Formats: sequence, C-alpha cells, structure tokens
Amino acid sequence: MALWEKMRWSLAQRGFLGTVRAVPAALTRRHRTQPQHPFDQRYGTDTSGLIGGADLASGHPHDPYITGYAGVPPSRFAAALDQWRGTVGEVKIEDYTFIDLGCGKGRAVLLASRLPFREVLGIELNPRLAATAQSNVERWQNVDEARSPIRIIVGDASEPDLGGGPVLLFLYNAFAEPLVCCLADNIARSHHSERIDLIYQNAYHADIFTRQFGFSEPWRAELPLSPEDAAADPVASAHDITVLLRVDADGQTSV
Repeated sequence: MALWEKMRWSLAQRGFLGTVRAVPAALTRRHRTQPQHPFDQRYGTDTSGLIGGADLASGHPHDPYITGYAGVPPSRFAAALDQWRGTVGEVKIEDYTFIDLGCGKGRAVLLASRLPFREVLGIELNPRLAATAQSNVERWQNVDEARSPIRIIVGDASEPDLGGGPVLLFLYNAFAEPLVCCLADNIARSHHSERIDLIYQNAYHADIFTRQFGFSEPWRAELPLSPEDAAADPVASAHDITVLLRVDADGQTSV
C-alpha cells in the first residue's frame, strides 16, 4: 500500500515520464543523511530534514498534492514578517491570528510565536508531523520563547477556519496547484469581515489569488538568507520568491 501511495503522489506531481525519471534520484536520497539545522541545535527542537510528499501519505484524498516537508529558513521567515509589519497600518499585531497552512514540524509556528499575536495556529494534514510539531511547541514553551498562545491542529489546511479578527496566513509551498486553488476559493467564499493577509513563500501559484480571486499584492521580493541558513537549508535558494497577498475587510483589496 505504501508503494502505491508513493506512485499515486508521483503521478499527480510529475506525470508518468517525470515519475520514471525520478526513480534514480529517489534511490540516492534513501542513503543520504540530513544534517540538523542550527535552529534545532540551539533550542532542542526537531524541525530539520527534508521529507518528500510521497512519504507523507495519511489516507486523505489530498495526499497526492502534498509537496513535502522542509522547515522554513528562520532568516527568511523573519525578513518576511518584518516586511509584512510595515504594511499593517493601524491594525495591531495583537489583533491578528497567525495560521501556518501545512505547518509540518512547526518551525514557522515557533518563530511566529515570538510576536504577540492573538493566537498562533498550525494546521497539518499528516498526524505524525503534527505530533512532532506539538512536541516542538512544548519544548519551545519550556525555553520561554513564546509570546503567543499556540495550537497545533490535525486537518486540511486548504480549508482553514479563519475565526474572527484579522488573520495572517502563511504558506511555505506546502501543497500543489489544485489545493492552492481550493485554498484561494475557500478564502474568497469565507465572507470574513476582517483583513486576510497571506505570506506565500516559494510563491509558484500566487497568480491564482490575484487573477482569479482579486487579492492585492502589496509586495513580492527575493528575501535574503543568512549564511547559517544558506549552509544548512536543504532546499532554499537565494532566488526564491516571497509574496504578500491581501484581502481587506468585506472583501475589498488594497495595497
């Protein structure tokens, strides 16, 4: 069954020829050890590593569209939050709920909790990753790094419950185009009465939000990586694109 799940994922992500071409690289990766990121060495957490989407099957119909897991580079995440804070105007950070869509092991959740958000949520489809994220949250709280309450939820990140008040969503290329379309459609249909911001890193499908659903794009940037992240991160590139997308109260878009 596990082999079939991997094949189903690969066919959805790569097609038939791409699946055939990917076999040699997959065999090589099986024997490659992955170093621990200095972030985990510093705080005793477990957010390192690279896990392909084919290894994250949970039995959910959306499994074939999960791209995989890698923790967000801390320096790039911090730069994105800094740039976002320059656009919030009179809205207070304390009023925002932060939601990581496809939180994996929870690195972005931990980092976000350093700001005084009303609440920090991580939504993760894979129960094993969600359990790791919960353990990381407990370690993070023990070292007294969190300034926000934190929750980890096992669920479908393409259908987030936006609750009340302004929301900052975060998406680190956690899923492929079909689920990005679902996410954008669900946000557009939510009738949320407060601002919705989305920081989308590795923003391959940002045009879905702007062209089809009328989100504004206050900024897009190639945000820098620290030397530490550049050396330790398994997938990040200096040319990865980060985008801020926005829908203001009552569905109005603005820059």
